[in-house]
Amino acid sequence: MRGRVVAGVGAAVVLVAGAGVAIGAGLDGAEPERPATSASAPAVLPPSAPAVLQPATSSPGNAPAPAGVTAAVRAALGDRALGGSVGATVLAADGTVLLDRGGAAHTPASVAKLLTGTAALTALGPDTTLATRVVSDSAAAAGATPGTPGASTPAAGGTADIVLVGGGDATLQSGADDRGSDTTAYARLDVLAKRTAAALGRGATVRVLVDDSAFAAPAVSPDWEPGYVPGGIAAPTSALSVDQGRVRPGEDARVGDPALEAGRRFAALLRAQDLTVRGAVARRAAQGAQELARVESPPVARLVERMLEQSDNDLAEALVRLVAAERGEPATAAGGGAAVLAEAQELGIPVARARLLDGSGLARGSRVGSDTLAATLRTAASPEHPELRPVLTGLPVAGLTGTLAERYADSGPLDAARGVVRAKTGTLTGVSSLAGLVRDRDGGLLVFAFLADRVPGSTLDARQALDEAAAALAECGCRG
Repeated sequence: MRGRVVAGVGAAVVLVAGAGVAIGAGLDGAEPERPATSASAPAVLPPSAPAVLQPATSSPGNAPAPAGVTAAVRAALGDRALGGSVGATVLAADGTVLLDRGGAAHTPASVAKLLTGTAALTALGPDTTLATRVVSDSAAAAGATPGTPGASTPAAGGTADIVLVGGGDATLQSGADDRGSDTTAYARLDVLAKRTAAALGRGATVRVLVDDSAFAAPAVSPDWEPGYVPGGIAAPTSALSVDQGRVRPGEDARVGDPALEAGRRFAALLRAQDLTVRGAVARRAAQGAQELARVESPPVARLVERMLEQSDNDLAEALVRLVAAERGEPATAAGGGAAVLAEAQELGIPVARARLLDGSGLARGSRVGSDTLAATLRTAASPEHPELRPVLTGLPVAGLTGTLAERYADSGPLDAARGVVRAKTGTLTGVSSLAGLVRDRDGGLLVFAFLADRVPGSTLDARQALDEAAAALAECGCRG
């Protein structure tokens, strides 16, 4: 799955707004961070927006200095709302350490998705797409003649077993979006049903089976809080799901078995195509089967952008399992976390103190240092790794997009950061984190990561303190 196409880019790093995915609602107020609903998915993936900031023009004379950075963020990072366990790292574009309070690893919450996205791009490749397929084992098609053209089509009175095979696409939709558009950016189950009916011939009789074996059990991480799945924070993770396992698109409630539910919805769509569907949907591995039809996700680059901007937990959990499978690890949450760190280490990112138990950051037992996150962002910004650029273009823009749309939006002390800070947010009960990029007053590019995992009171107060720290970097000349 490493079929990577790397486009050349210049050495200058340019921050852009709204790249890759539609503007979503601010989602960081819930504890933990609640994913966007499928209603927020764009009808068509727009092109990346033009640059809103000029490339850095700082010179040795106005380069930021550690003393200036420390002075700028001292008050915000010392806010009592953050508690007594705060990690902070700020780097210059060339990697110079301007602030280092990252001696210990912290619970990262959703900023862990920065590592997940980075690993997905390197392990899978930015241009890779994820296929959802329908296959038929000709030997299982009653009355069919194996090995002949049209063998997947049953003879008169026969029933063909067809298998809906999941490829890990957590963005598969059941049909047109709720705005009535018949064209969506994502793969659709109704389109797959039409293609399957065309392959089989109208009037065929089939039994629908499902294959979600690409991911290993358990579907719900044992390291998650018990209420996450019934509470709509995430669905059971399956290689085959539709509408992110939601009972209905746009709602939080999730089904207990996403694969079987996808099979049932597929069966209903086949009936709408004048096929006869017999029997109950069941599981069966598809081995040596003939492909009848397929639909494919947007490329991994776009999936990473969506995951970061919307803080999409389901997408993160699917991607982390795909990374694990690519590296030969168990396709579980914990196996994926280990695979992600292995990818990061191969990029030269320091991970000695890191421990990832999932891809979304929902596992409270995960630990990541602020230095690891800052190094991840700086690596993504370096001209040596253009394949990682979606990690930057997927970052929410302060006051404008994604999980930062409702932060920095009001006039006041955060004015300097609006439209300038791009950062991934993270929230769990007692945890608040923010990691991203900002240009200071002199145009210097700064990479920052702030983590607080012993927040004593409201995480809203804690996130305000972290927002003020990022805004202070935007206002800072930071020359000492």
